Amino acid sequence: MLKKYFYLIFILLITTQTKANNIAILNVDEVLAKSIAAQNATVQLKEKLDLYQIEINKKGESLQREQNDLVQQSNILTQEALEAKQKDLITKIQSLEIEVKDKKKKLDNIYIKVISQIEKNIAEIIEEISKEENYNLILSSSDVIYSNNITDLTQKVLTSLNKKLTKVEISLE
Repeated sequence: MLKKYFYLIFILLITTQTKANNIAILNVDEVLAKSIAAQNATVQLKEKLDLYQIEINKKGESLQREQNDLVQQSNILTQEALEAKQKDLITKIQSLEIEVKDKKKKLDNIYIKVISQIEKNIAEIIEEISKEENYNLILSSSDVIYSNNITDLTQKVLTSLNKKLTKVEISLE
């Protein structure tokens, strides 16, 4: 019985060694970080975030001035008028908070779409390379603890991606 297991392990090792050159690794995070399309998208999203931030800051400052005015008028206004203005101010603050959450969610969704589009192109490139170069298996380098003499396709995929996709269209509205 023990001989049987040694024999299976021996066969497995021989098979693995003969097919080792049909395995490659890829650092997907590096491809995403260094790709022209992802960098371009990051710049566009940052610009939109900055515009949102300016808009939100202006609204916040306006609400702060309104609150300061309300504090100053608190001795002049009747209790009912003061409560009505406080309620109106609270409603405006809550609306601004909802707007901030909506804008953040919108930017997050755009980012997810952009990354998905880039990842789709990466998958197509990986498929092309694996067919051209007869790779049976391409692993993410983050999942590999040790590799010896295994081809790293990161730079090749990055170069192909940069030729294929330089910009991702971002619809902000």
